Order: sequence, then structure tokens, then C-alpha cells
Amino acid sequence: MRLVRPSKKERDALTTSSHTDQPWMEIENTSWRLQKLETTIYDLSFIRPTQRPFATWELTLTPEPVALADLPDKGAEQDTHEVVISETRFAQSGKLRGRLLVRYSKDALTRGEDGSWKAEGRILKQGKPCRHFQVHEAMLGEEWQVLD
Repeated sequence: MRLVRPSKKERDALTTSSHTDQPWMEIENTSWRLQKLETTIYDLSFIRPTQRPFATWELTLTPEPVALADLPDKGAEQDTHEVVISETRFAQSGKLRGRLLVRYSKDALTRGEDGSWKAEGRILKQGKPCRHFQVHEAMLGEEWQVLD
């Protein structure tokens, strides 16, 4: 597993414009066909513990609502906003295997505890992204232990 804080050049090249300020994580894993894969997780807040055998982390399928003020305003005609959570690539060829996105819709709103409106998110899968990972957290530094 490689833990990465992107450089300025890498931040400019990323397709995810909303998570470039945050550190992201690259996890090397293997498919059931023993193909080497690299999964890049751009938003660490989507990592949860799992009950699945042979895995300790998973990327959640139930995102938290986001305040409308936190969504970038791209004009009144756009009612949805998509954010890339993770991308899985074949290590040998670099070809994209799949990606996990969250789509926030301004039509699906809920009122938060503080009275502000929040947009509900829905997870979308494109291709076959990896969602489950076997990680030994004792080997991570304290700043990279994402689970409480």
C-alpha cells in the first residue's frame, strides 16, 4: 500500500477537482484471477470497517449528505454533481478497470440538524472497481489510520 499526498503537478492532472486538496491513498491489491490491481482512493471519508471475510476495509455504498454550500456552483442548469471516490486500474497496463462515483442531486434534499439543506448522494459504479481491502492498520503511521 502506498499512501500519497499529491504534488502540484499531480493535482493538476487529477480528474477529481473537488478532492485534490486532501491526501489520497493508493492500494495495491489482487483480483480473484491473480491480476495485480492498483486502487486509488481520493476521499478517505468513504472508508468503513467491514464484516466481510478476508477484508478489513470497504468503500461504503451509503454516502453522508453534503451541505449545498459545499457543492461547487456550476450554474443553475446543472442539478447534479458527481465526485470520483476511487479508481481501480490494472497494474501492468494502466487500463481503467472501474471507478466508484457519488452523484449528489439538488432535487433530493434533506434538512440537517442545524437547519441547513443537504444534498443526498447516490453511489454509482462504472466498470468493476475494488471496494474491499485487507489492510493491517498496525503497519500504518498514525496520520493514515482512517478508522476511529
